Amino acid sequence: MPAEKLVVFIHIPKAAGTTTRAILAANYDAPTLLNEMIHGRTSVSGGAKGIASLDYDVEFFLTQVWAAEKNLRCVAINLPYGLHNFIDRPITYFSILRDPVERCLSLWFEAYRNRSVSSLWAIFEKYGFDIQAIIASKEAPELQNDQTRMLSGCLAFDCTDTEVRLALSNVQAGRIIVGFVESYPQSISLIGDKLGWSQLQYIPLNQAESKPACILPTGAREILREANQIDIELVARCRRRCRGK
Repeated sequence: MPAEKLVVFIHIPKAAGTTTRAILAANYDAPTLLNEMIHGRTSVSGGAKGIASLDYDVEFFLTQVWAAEKNLRCVAINLPYGLHNFIDRPITYFSILRDPVERCLSLWFEAYRNRSVSSLWAIFEKYGFDIQAIIASKEAPELQNDQTRMLSGCLAFDCTDTEVRLALSNVQAGRIIVGFVESYPQSISLIGDKLGWSQLQYIPLNQAESKPACILPTGAREILREANQIDIELVARCRRRCRGK
């Protein structure tokens, strides 16, 4: 009998990940669900963290997958597409996308709220909150086209049209099911129907109560929009595909 497909949630930070993980916990028993978070997106080997990178926390995650592989039904992890290269189970991936500029701004606010312990905020401070300098440093891949990295499996800092094509190919071929933060109720319902979930009620989690505009550097939106053109194209094309256009 063919092995049951393993469901893998590619958790893109600040794209309804906490809420989605709660839904997963309601649909999969604890022994069958591996709910993991990797801290930081920069790899010790250079580039962004991915399943194939040489980071201790990624290797530890893989050991957990291998130890429980026969019993697992679902994995939630904030790492790019690629787990299928390391296990012998067929996989159905899904992910939630978000407007790239709004996602990056949300990352900034989240780092601010947790600034006493946030490694991302420490990077912002290091570069004097100069977004262009932060992006140029390549120490915060979260702020530049990270959704394309996540869906393509790319580990490079500089995503190109090639990575967009890879990500779109994964979506078009059905290897990754996508939804959108901006239409989350409809998206999660469609994803749940495809994956056979019975529990779809949820309370939105990890939403900011306030977003003080004064903590944003001047021109932040424009700088982030320019830095995320690859992600903007990817999200727009995924939306058009989901609308059948």
